[in-house]
Amino acid sequence: ENPDRVQFNLKFDGDQSPSVLEEALNKIIYQDLPKVQYDRWLGYQLGDLLIYYDNYTEITEVPMKFRVLNLTWTDDLLDRNSASFQYHASLFCKD
Repeated sequence: ENPDRVQFNLKFDGDQSPSVLEEALNKIIYQDLPKVQYDRWLGYQLGDLLIYYDNYTEITEVPMKFRVLNLTWTDDLLDRNSASFQYHASLFCKD
């Protein structure tokens, strides 16, 4: 259930030792970046990437089951080509 894994091979110009660069990069990621929550995960945001840290466990799930009565139902909603169906489908997809 964890996010997908991606492996990067970073290449740097210059004559720095790979172990020094690795240590510096790990410091940036794991010490300098703040942890952020995304859905049920905690991670470090680096640009558009979220580097996985751990599952977010500070949640409370309450299983609920109830009946919903749709008071806006009309028979033209059965027709996917009707204006009413298209209107509600558009609103639903934009949400």
